[in-house]
Amino acid sequence: FTAFVPTPFKPTDFLKAYTEGGIIVLEELNLYDPAVTMGALGQAIEFPFTLQRDGYETVHRHPMCIIISTMNVGTYGSKQLSQALSSRHKQTFVLDDPKKDDFIKILRTSGGSKEVCTWVYTVYSRIINYLVNNNAEELCMNVTLRGCQGALENLEEGMDPERAIECSLIGKIAECDLELARNVSDSVFLSLAPCPPFQ
Repeated sequence: FTAFVPTPFKPTDFLKAYTEGGIIVLEELNLYDPAVTMGALGQAIEFPFTLQRDGYETVHRHPMCIIISTMNVGTYGSKQLSQALSSRHKQTFVLDDPKKDDFIKILRTSGGSKEVCTWVYTVYSRIINYLVNNNAEELCMNVTLRGCQGALENLEEGMDPERAIECSLIGKIAECDLELARNVSDSVFLSLAPCPPFQ
């Protein structure tokens, strides 16, 4: 005879912040299934502010618990946020893309010099401008800050600058339209100043 010994309940970080206070960030909220999200969070983020700990014990949200949801709009794979869930968030803040100086400052956190980060930003801007001017604006969402950071990592690892850009930025266009990606590559590198050495 083997006695059943239940596994002790271990609260998640979410539950700890919910009941003890803290900041909870729900990233990419519009990538989740809207019905599941609403079912899981509906009563947690509005009155009566409750969850079921371990499936049966009702717990209440701590007054110093803040829940923030983030999402990118218009990206492939995203879903429209449930209107019921959206209405339970009392504010919606729209964040625009960073301006040139802020963009370069963010890139500098990846370790490249200001000159290298400015060069990567210049290439990024040329790619975006090409897409906009050639009626392919929907693909601008494929060319991202993360891609620029990837290009910097490639440069740091010794990759040729043009290849670093092709792999991290132009390759994302190729995932959707190979011919367009080749046209972008041909255009972007024309009369482009050489990339400074990565430092």
